Amino acid sequence: MDFCVKTFLKRIIKEWLLLFSFLGLLTTSLYLKHFPYYSIQDFKIIYILGVLLVIIKGLERANLFNVLSSYLNNTSYLPLKIIIVTIILAMFITNDVALMIVVPLTLCLDIDRKEYLIILEALASNAGSSLTPFGNPQNLFLYWFYNLNPNQFFKVTASFIWLNIIIVFLSLMLFFQKKYLNKDNNMDNNSVNLGKFSNIKGYIYLIFLLIFILCIMKMLPIYLGIIIILYVIFFDIKSLFIDYYLLLTFLIFFGFTDNLMNILYFKFDTGEQVFWVSLLLSQFISNVPSTLLVADFTNKWDYLLWGVNIGGFGTLISSLANIIAYRLYVNNIYISYNNRKSFLIKFHLLSFFMLIIGCILFKLLN
Repeated sequence: MDFCVKTFLKRIIKEWLLLFSFLGLLTTSLYLKHFPYYSIQDFKIIYILGVLLVIIKGLERANLFNVLSSYLNNTSYLPLKIIIVTIILAMFITNDVALMIVVPLTLCLDIDRKEYLIILEALASNAGSSLTPFGNPQNLFLYWFYNLNPNQFFKVTASFIWLNIIIVFLSLMLFFQKKYLNKDNNMDNNSVNLGKFSNIKGYIYLIFLLIFILCIMKMLPIYLGIIIILYVIFFDIKSLFIDYYLLLTFLIFFGFTDNLMNILYFKFDTGEQVFWVSLLLSQFISNVPSTLLVADFTNKWDYLLWGVNIGGFGTLISSLANIIAYRLYVNNIYISYNNRKSFLIKFHLLSFFMLIIGCILFKLLN
């Protein structure tokens, strides 16, 4: 009986965000006296995330991450290379997808201070994704909602992305000094062989990943993901053993934020108000729902773009990418409760520092 209680309590502690979201959903639904409305877009995001999790699980089972980590462990300046890759991927295939690729890879690496590296990956993905219209969901929404052109968009985002990236690199230099950055000082050149890449299924999943990235970028129809799921059901059922708690958390969280949109109302007199409200809302309901909420009450898209992108730093839930990085980290079987607590403390210290710097930059440039 004690074992069951301890197991239940451990699950509650681990799934604190799911519990928080559920309590928020329940409370706001009782206040409104109706259940939240789920849009097609909400279910599309859950569907996209689910298919990506299945593909990543397939690549993991094909031993791709172990093979890549074995190769990378024998290269110089490993943390620096991973952060650069994270930034570039986030610019072109969204911060969420970038982290779903680099975090599982990082967990396989033989490197010190892995916790710091994953935190910096999360921050780097938020920084890099801010530049392009398709780097994150809020940018894509704002780009189409306000009918912007590339020149208008990049003129705003380029004004703050460079500082965020510089801070990430400076943090990298601080936490990963030369002895950590250069393989000659901390890595054995005779690294353990972690196995071979499973050719047939592995390459199939790589093709699936490429196809689904094109689907996310709207170059191919999004329903092609169903073919991927059918393949897994018939030929690789174990790749369906993914983090369903994460999907449930997102589903409940979307309902909670929809209820908030029906409770809250805003009236803005200045662009600065748009910035501060969107930034503060992002800390509590994430920057994507904040974007959808605030956009209905203002035409000052540039201030909103600033607010929700800078607002992606700060709390763990300020960006869905942060949640993904955290969940991928804590789901590692070797991560203890103390390590999860340490991760959250260090993440928030660094993330709030970047939030403060972003706010200062906003005041200087606007």
